[in-house]
Amino acid sequence: MEAFRQALRGWTVRILLSLLVLSFVLWGVQSDFTSIGSTNLARIGGSSVTTVQYARRFEEEVRKFSQETGQRISSEDARRIGLDQRVLAKLKLDEHARQLGLSYSEQAVFERVQKTAGLNKADGSFDSATFKLRLQDMGLSESDFFAAERLEAVRSQMMDTVGAAPVVPVTMLDAVNRFQGEQRKIDYFIVPEDKAKKPETPDEVKLKAYYEERKADYMAPEYRRLTLLVADPQKLKTAIKPSADEVKAAYEATKADYGTPETRNIEQIVFADLAAARKAHAELQAGKDFIDVAKAAGRTAQDIARGVITKDKLLDPKAAEAAFSFGAQTFTPPVEGDLAVSILRARDIKPATQKTLDEVKTEVEDKLKLSGAIKQLTSLVVDVEDKRAAAMTLKDIAKAANLDFVEVAGVDARSMAPDGKEVTIAGSAQVLQVAFGKDVGVESEPISLGDQGYVWVEVAEVLPARQKTYDEVKDAVKTNWLNAETIKALTETGRALVTRANAGEDMKKLATEFGLTVKTSQAFTRRQNSDDLPGSAVKLAYALAKDGAATISTDDSKGRLVMRLTEITPPKPLDDEQKKRLVTQLQGVMAADLQAQYFQSLDTQLGVTIDSTVMARMLGQVPDSGL
Repeated sequence: MEAFRQALRGWTVRILLSLLVLSFVLWGVQSDFTSIGSTNLARIGGSSVTTVQYARRFEEEVRKFSQETGQRISSEDARRIGLDQRVLAKLKLDEHARQLGLSYSEQAVFERVQKTAGLNKADGSFDSATFKLRLQDMGLSESDFFAAERLEAVRSQMMDTVGAAPVVPVTMLDAVNRFQGEQRKIDYFIVPEDKAKKPETPDEVKLKAYYEERKADYMAPEYRRLTLLVADPQKLKTAIKPSADEVKAAYEATKADYGTPETRNIEQIVFADLAAARKAHAELQAGKDFIDVAKAAGRTAQDIARGVITKDKLLDPKAAEAAFSFGAQTFTPPVEGDLAVSILRARDIKPATQKTLDEVKTEVEDKLKLSGAIKQLTSLVVDVEDKRAAAMTLKDIAKAANLDFVEVAGVDARSMAPDGKEVTIAGSAQVLQVAFGKDVGVESEPISLGDQGYVWVEVAEVLPARQKTYDEVKDAVKTNWLNAETIKALTETGRALVTRANAGEDMKKLATEFGLTVKTSQAFTRRQNSDDLPGSAVKLAYALAKDGAATISTDDSKGRLVMRLTEITPPKPLDDEQKKRLVTQLQGVMAADLQAQYFQSLDTQLGVTIDSTVMARMLGQVPDSGL
């Protein structure tokens, strides 16, 4: 670590860190992760990163996150929350550690693992049985686990060194306390738009001038007239008639889908060996409480809880078999499982349920019909393509194949018709992408909608974008003009009131002229506002001097808020506990900023290059986990 600190003291890094004041933005992967062979994807410093290495690291991050949250996430979701960026960050750290010669001994790694919460017994010794259960749950071998922990340990020390508890100046504490804790009050009233001067009815000259100034607001987008051929399995299934035997066979094959398996709330006490388990079993038979036995074995109630689960969710098959063979509140004898020796009990049992064929016959038949229709799609696509090759139109093909033919008179790229209504099209986004990427008469490949079928699309006519004439939009122009003039009048009214208020006139008098009442807000801070004042009004209040007045539009632009700042209350001095919390918060922010600057400096210091062509070929699957 001393070598690492010395490297950070170098003038090159210091200059870089002083310049990089903005938070870093890690490189983001633009596509899914599919490795086509082992190809070099990136080069970080003196090390190459292959697609396989990168994909495995990514899958490891996905696995860790899924375990922490209790829910498996997709690759797309993982990228959305930044796990791909975390992979690159760790690769940078690993390369810098390699260059600095940093490492972690096997003994140090073991001690790190031994300190992990939940892996020690009550007497402080390492719990190998629980550790094996953890490895089983993670799907890792012991060697893979320790290799990953060694890398993680080095990374942790590097990051701790960069962001090690920065000193927070007293002036910063005072400034933050003032910013967060200063309270203000305002007197205010809201002038609604009907209280402002009403604009006169505009003549043609004004409306045409308004139109000419804003012609770009009155453009008609490009529209396209389309013809579509739709193969919808929901329609195709009506011609399929499964036999009674087929329905029965399908029900038997998917019987589990029409019922619920037995669930039990399982508790499992893991013991160091069979002798300890037999001793505990004897105590249970003598009447000792199950939880007390667990505590004597160094387990907490949380340690032994496996939750409400089905039989297949218990990792150890032998333990699962035993746990689901005894009645509620009945403990098992010692079970020598594949992972550990344990005693189990079910706190409560919810029996399995099963619907009969008669109860779900209609549902089974419908699934068979839809499945049959989906299977027909492949041959149907070939048939349609053959007919297109024979110069048949989509309309004629629809009649011959009993498919849906749809004509769209006009639609823009946002799926809107010329009349402003939304156009409903099967696979709308995909259809419009194809339609607006093709010329008239150019055939395109069928668009697959998965289990929803296929759509063929042809562009019959392109209606170019054009400028709408004044006569076409006259009503809209008039409405927009009146709205703009109303807002202008309302703004002028608010500004005039502020001028009078700043000249010393009483707020109540000003409000009374409009039949309004002045309200006094409760004390608020920049972050806490109990009067539902617009956020912009609170921000403006903190820009005013005491007794200063100002005006701002309401959130819906239907009114004008006029305010006067009446009271400023400085924050109370921080007590020791508050100061300690604030120091901790600021240290976290400052440390994160230093770490961000460090990461961005690595791009320059190490040199990071990504092969965009290789990345473009990674289209959606991740190899098995492992580092």
